[in-house]
Amino acid sequence: MVREGIGDAVKGRWLGLVKDSGPIECTYDQAGRVVLEKPKVGPKPQPTSEQAPAKLDAGQVQDLADRIPELLGSVGAAELRFGVSVSAVGELPDGAREKVDEILADVAEDLKLGD
Repeated sequence: MVREGIGDAVKGRWLGLVKDSGPIECTYDQAGRVVLEKPKVGPKPQPTSEQAPAKLDAGQVQDLADRIPELLGSVGAAELRFGVSVSAVGELPDGAREKVDEILADVAEDLKLGD
């Protein structure tokens, strides 16, 4: 139980191993060679960001929206952000761009139909 607690503290960066320390994973008789220290306070690391860009049609966007609760439950305390670009394929009828932009603005103020 103690070994597991120390190992978790090192993994969580609450404790650090001194340069010449023995390994955390060791037998009882080797434990005396493990030397721990409180880590030095430095700048807070930037959060990591993973991206997976894909082009989705309207049906796939709806499928994604339906699965948002499942996605949110899968990421723990991390925050999901979605980057969205909307484009039209083909010629738009008169007034369509303005109507689409108006609808998109209801979702996010800066979301507009691309060129």
